[in-house]
Amino acid sequence: MSAVNMSNAAFKDFKELLEDNKVPNNTVRINLAGFGCSGPMFNLVIGEKADNDDVTTIEDVTILVDNELVSEFGGFTVTCEAENGRGLSLEPLVKVEGGCASCGGGCHH
Repeated sequence: MSAVNMSNAAFKDFKELLEDNKVPNNTVRINLAGFGCSGPMFNLVIGEKADNDDVTTIEDVTILVDNELVSEFGGFTVTCEAENGRGLSLEPLVKVEGGCASCGGGCHH
């Protein structure tokens, strides 16, 4: 099983995002950006392959994820607006609770 999965519709939107932002070689890395009240937050950055990376290739797009993130979160699914009503979204397969009792103050994890 791939560490990153997406439907054909999500792939089309994802590829358009990469092209609009002139991402070299259509290669991006999924990073853990931190934790908020609703749980972990992830982002995409331009990156090169590291030794501990899982590499998912979908057509001509390469998505890199550190194997530790894959182990912790079970992989990732990319959905698009047609599927979720919110635009492109990156969700872990294993859901983790947020680290705060409330969002009224600074959250620390």
